[in-house]
Amino acid sequence: MKNIAIVYDRELDVGGVESHLLSLFRHIDQQSYKYCVIAPASARFQAKGNALGVNFIPLPPFRPVDLGAVHLLRRAFQKQAVALVHVHSPTAAIPARAAARLLGLATVVTVHLPAIHYYGQRPTMRAAFGRSLYINIDRLMNYTMTDRLVYVSEQVCRECIELKLTPPNRSQVIPNGIALEKFTGDDSRRAIRQAVGVPDTARVITFVGRLDYQKGLDILLEALATLKEQFGSYMYVWLVGGGPLADNLMRQASSTGLSEVVRFAGYQEGVSNYLLASDLFVLPSRFEAMPIVILEALAAGLPCVVTDVGDNARLVENELQGLVVKPNDVPALANALRRLFENDELRIEMGIRARQKALRFDERQMTKQVELLYDELLAG
Repeated sequence: MKNIAIVYDRELDVGGVESHLLSLFRHIDQQSYKYCVIAPASARFQAKGNALGVNFIPLPPFRPVDLGAVHLLRRAFQKQAVALVHVHSPTAAIPARAAARLLGLATVVTVHLPAIHYYGQRPTMRAAFGRSLYINIDRLMNYTMTDRLVYVSEQVCRECIELKLTPPNRSQVIPNGIALEKFTGDDSRRAIRQAVGVPDTARVITFVGRLDYQKGLDILLEALATLKEQFGSYMYVWLVGGGPLADNLMRQASSTGLSEVVRFAGYQEGVSNYLLASDLFVLPSRFEAMPIVILEALAAGLPCVVTDVGDNARLVENELQGLVVKPNDVPALANALRRLFENDELRIEMGIRARQKALRFDERQMTKQVELLYDELLAG
C-alpha cells in the first residue's frame, strides 16, 4: 500500500473541492492506496474523511510563497512515508511542489480553478503584482516540478495550453464525477416544499454554491426583479449556500422587492433534496472550470440555465439540457428563465435529457482514472 498526500491551503469544509475529494476517498482502491490529508480542515470534513479511512495532519492556512510551509510539508511527507503528493489548489501547489522536489516525490496537481482565476479580482497595484508573481511561479513549476497536471475542465485545459501556462505533454483532463445514487428519486419534493411553505403549483428556481462575486448572483437578482411582476405570485427562488456576499445580496433582494420571492437557505447538508424539490437550476457565474453542482442538477433531472464559462456549455448543451447565456447579461438571463417558466413541455423534455447526460459522470469512473494515473507514476 502506498501513501498519497492530499494538500490544500485553506480550510476544507464544504464545496466543490471537498465533494471531489470525498469521491476519491470513497472509491480509491484501498488495497493499493491510502490517503492522508495535509491541510486545515473543519471537524465536519474530518469526520467524513475519517469514516472513509483517511488520516488528517492539521496545518495552518498558508500563503503561496511561504518557506515555513515548505518546511512543515517536507516534515509531514517524511513522517507519513508519502509516495506521491496530490495538490488541489495553485496556492498549495507552490510550497507543496518545492517540498516534494526536495524529497524526490512524484507530484500531481488537480486544477479546479487555474491560477489566473485563483488570486482574486482586486484592482489595486499590489494585488495585480501579486497575481502576476504567483501566476508566473505557478507556470514555472508546472513545467519544471510537476509530473502531471489534471484539469477537471476541457475548456480550462485548452486555454492554459494555448497561454503556455501548462505543458501539453504533462496535462490531461479527468472530468468531475458525482454520487449518482443520491438523485434516484424525488420522494422529498413535497416534504421540502411544505417545510418552507412552497405550494406544489409553484415554480422553484434553485442556485447552489458560494455566495461570492464569481457566482454572479447580483446579476441573477437583477434578472429576477424584471420577472417579479409577471411571475411573482408563483415564483420561488432558493439560494442554497453561504459566503461573503450574503448580506449584500439580502439587501439587494430587499431593495428590489424580492424579499418574498427569494429564500436564502444558507449551507445545507442535503443539497440533493433541494434540487429534487426544484423545477429548474440556475448558475450565473462569471467564471468556472467544471462545476460539480451542474452535474448534481442534471442528475436531479433539472433543466439548467447557465452562463457560457468553463465547461458549463459542455455539460448543459444549449436547447438540450437547458439554456446557455453570456455572463453578466441581465436581459438574456431573464429571458431564459422566462422561457422555461412559460413552457412546461420544454422544461420536462430538458429534464429528461439532463438525467441522461448525468449518467456520464459517475464518481467511480473519475476515481478509476485518478487511480490509473497513480499506477503510471508509481510503477516500479
